[in-house]
Amino acid sequence: MVSARGLDGLAKAWPLARIYRYTRSAPKSMPLRTVGRTVLAVVAGYLVNGVLVAVTEQLFASIIPGAKTAPLVDYFALDLISQCLYTVIGGYLCYLIAQASQRTAIVALMGLGVLVGAVSLVGSWKTEPHWYGIALLVVYSPCVWIGWKLGRLKADRKLNQNR
Repeated sequence: MVSARGLDGLAKAWPLARIYRYTRSAPKSMPLRTVGRTVLAVVAGYLVNGVLVAVTEQLFASIIPGAKTAPLVDYFALDLISQCLYTVIGGYLCYLIAQASQRTAIVALMGLGVLVGAVSLVGSWKTEPHWYGIALLVVYSPCVWIGWKLGRLKADRKLNQNR
């Protein structure tokens, strides 16, 4: 058994010990207001992403010939790029709303997106190119993280300017 004092020395040599030390000293529950703000951040980030994707897909369907009947690779590539952009926006919005529980909110948004994306992938397996559905699933979490990181960079820059 490693004592608390011995754990500090172990943390320098073994990175996972730092995680253990952090979780050991972390509060066991969030205040109700923080939980509500976290849920709001996740829902808002996901809904904004979904609305932007739905509007853009309708726009693409009206602009790109054959998009409704037999979409070409160009359509799917353009849609993938736009969904990446909107996922970054959703992650950024989630960061802004969550405040004290930003990491929890971002991880929850990633989990929700991957879960819904996996269900969607199974449902669209026969109607869409496989690379497209898999690519959407693969890029979702990194794009949410980029949105979170942009929010962190902006907050850090603002904090440094106020010093």
